[in-house]
Amino acid sequence: MDLRLRRLRDPGFTPSVPIPDMRTSAGGLAATMGLFTNVRFQVVGGIDRYLFDHSNYLFSYLALSTAFRAASTWIGQPTRLHLQARPARPAPPAGMAGWFRPAG
Repeated sequence: MDLRLRRLRDPGFTPSVPIPDMRTSAGGLAATMGLFTNVRFQVVGGIDRYLFDHSNYLFSYLALSTAFRAASTWIGQPTRLHLQARPARPAPPAGMAGWFRPAG
C-alpha cells in the first residue's frame, strides 16, 4: 500500500529492497512466529533451566545463558528474513557502492 502511494507521488521511484507480495510475507512471518520461534524459545528455556539447576556459580550461568540467547538471535534473524522472502542484507545506497565492503 505504501509503495503504491509513493509511486503516485514519484512515478520513477524504485525501492532499494525488493518487496515480496503480502501472501509470501504473511506466510513467512506466520511460519517464523508459529513454528521456528516457538521451538527456539523452548530450547533456550530448557537450556536456561538446566544451567540454572546445575551451575555452581552465578557468573557461569549468566555467561552461558547469554551466549545461548545470542546464538539463538544470530540464527533466528536471517531465518526470519529468508522465510519472508526478504534479502538478508539491503543493497548500498545509490552512488555509495564503493564505500561499503561486503562482510566476510
